[in-house]
Amino acid sequence: MRRRLVGALLLVHCCSGDDATAAVAVTAQLAETFAAACNATDFHALVDLPAAKYVHVMDFSRGIEAAISAKRGVPCVLRRLARRPANSRCARWYVGRYDEVRRNMYTTEMASFKAGYNPDAGDYGHVIVTEHVIEGVRCWMLFGHLDSASVAFKRVGQVVERGERIGAFGASHENGGWAPHVHFQVSLIPPATHDMPGVVSAAQRDRARLEYPDPRLIAGMLYT
Repeated sequence: MRRRLVGALLLVHCCSGDDATAAVAVTAQLAETFAAACNATDFHALVDLPAAKYVHVMDFSRGIEAAISAKRGVPCVLRRLARRPANSRCARWYVGRYDEVRRNMYTTEMASFKAGYNPDAGDYGHVIVTEHVIEGVRCWMLFGHLDSASVAFKRVGQVVERGERIGAFGASHENGGWAPHVHFQVSLIPPATHDMPGVVSAAQRDRARLEYPDPRLIAGMLYT
């Protein structure tokens, strides 16, 4: 599958009342079609993760302090020898969940429009957005919190091939102040720039789940 890097696009919404209801219905149908298209497609790995015994799925619903606190129990070496999934203390890699209520986790002010490098604390840092057509359905994929080398020499409209490495994790000084990781997000609406709302309010949640589908459709079942 061929992918294109995306630059600034203009998206104008003007819907109210019945028009807004119809727009939601159209988006819902598109999301259903997209899910079916993904199920019929074989994707290259997003990140080469090790065995499950080194990977822990984080739970931020109770707050960030509870999620990162060390857990007692079976020593890490014995847990790995027994091929048991890693806990938060033993893991070397971590996975964050989609559509998770994360109270009191995002506290920095976020601007409504950004262009180029997103340097603000809590933001994406260096970002790449690719454009795809999957079984006739057009979508966009955001890769955030990358290093500066990931965006160097990239240009709008550049074609990348399946399996081609397009970026690497950025360190905290360049990725918005986070531990090194990649924020992967899928969109069924064209982004206005190389940015997507990774966090929405409770009132926006239902609509966001349609416009920004579960990334496991692409990345695979990282958790159940």
